[in-house]
Amino acid sequence: GSTSCELVSLDHGSACRCNASFCDTIAPLGELGDTDVAVYSTSESGDRLARTTTSFEEASNDGWQHISFDVSTTYQTIKGFGGAITDAVALNLREMSDAAQQTILDSYYSADGLQYSVGRVPIASCDFSTSVYSYDEVAFDYDL
Repeated sequence: GSTSCELVSLDHGSACRCNASFCDTIAPLGELGDTDVAVYSTSESGDRLARTTTSFEEASNDGWQHISFDVSTTYQTIKGFGGAITDAVALNLREMSDAAQQTILDSYYSADGLQYSVGRVPIASCDFSTSVYSYDEVAFDYDL
């Protein structure tokens, strides 16, 4: 599992509170066998990014799972992995100390964190926004 955190009780469960010295993260993936996958789980009973491994070997999965990769065929190029940086994220980060902000960003973008390489900024509001807004309120204004 992960290092212990400052657990905060919420109406619908609990969450780990990031601060200047700690933010929930996972250990580096490390090496896996050719048929192995790592699964990270968080549960109401207390698991915090607990790692287990399983195998996609036919004998252990009753033959129903089959994943294969044809590396000679390319459909698209992956530019990186990341997450959304919404206005809700910015509002919460703004309330934290500079050190806590850096800890959180490092937990996503550093070599010791999730190693994200991109961040997506939504255009206008999204489901986590504090209000509904748009950058162009004129109907059918495709030229902006």
